[in-house]
Amino acid sequence: MENDEGTLVIQEIAIDRLNEYGLWLQVVDEAGKEVFSYNKPVNYPEHYSASELLELSTSIYENGNTIFVSSFEDTNQTWNYLIGFPYAIGKYILCYNGENVERLSPVFHMGICFILGFILIFVFVYGFWLTRNLAKITEGIEEISMRSYVSLPEKGMFREIYRKLNQMDKELCNSDKVQRETERTRQEWIANITHDLKTPLSPVKGYAELLTDNLVSNSEIVQKYGKIILKNVNHAEKLINDLKLTYQLESGVIPYHPTEIPFVRYLRELVIDIVNDPAFCNRSIEFESNREEIRICVDRDLFRRAMGNLIDHVL
Repeated sequence: MENDEGTLVIQEIAIDRLNEYGLWLQVVDEAGKEVFSYNKPVNYPEHYSASELLELSTSIYENGNTIFVSSFEDTNQTWNYLIGFPYAIGKYILCYNGENVERLSPVFHMGICFILGFILIFVFVYGFWLTRNLAKITEGIEEISMRSYVSLPEKGMFREIYRKLNQMDKELCNSDKVQRETERTRQEWIANITHDLKTPLSPVKGYAELLTDNLVSNSEIVQKYGKIILKNVNHAEKLINDLKLTYQLESGVIPYHPTEIPFVRYLRELVIDIVNDPAFCNRSIEFESNREEIRICVDRDLFRRAMGNLIDHVL
């Protein structure tokens, strides 16, 4: 609604909304006399008293209509208008005391300040708590790298992270333990290989000195000494090859060269070589086979080394 030099003007959009929802409109001046109406039912009067307007404003669904009463003021002129809904709808009136609202304003402001203060305190405390836990996690990772980690209790919001840290520390400790044992075993094995190399080299050195000094003139004895030297050299070569194989396996290089061999004959020759080895001169070894011959494909050197180690372990 608009006031055009004392004349009330109803905009077209208002008429369209009334038609859209099936409503009716009646406008009265300050004296209660009708100045405009649209779709108003015939049973409603053209003049209202102040008490009638008040009664209509508080009434519920009556005579097929629910009526809302309000007012419009512009340039010191006031109009009351009635909007009728041709169906029953909820009707509530909210009243408030301006003085009470003004009196409650400081309380409302204090409440807002209290809520904001509480939120700030909560954010500060939560940030401090979060920073402390993140620092604990960072410190735990650093301690794990330095092998000085102390297990954290698996509880709270970060219990899964604590559990993973504890598990990581256990796995690293186990890995370090295995590495230390492996290194200790490797050092012991190298020490044993070094000691074992002295065993065949001692007779080689002794018999070589005899032959060099011409202290032996008998050709048969010279040949015997030569065979002993050759056997010990072969034994030393075997130990060196074992050491070489170990480093090849550690570097991921496996020298595997399979060939087809007569298996029974190969085992018999292997046993004969072991029997002729000075290290087994005081031991009794027998070979028996219920098969004439079997041909298999294996690496001769690796299989000889495996069988030699097996027989050495059994004896």
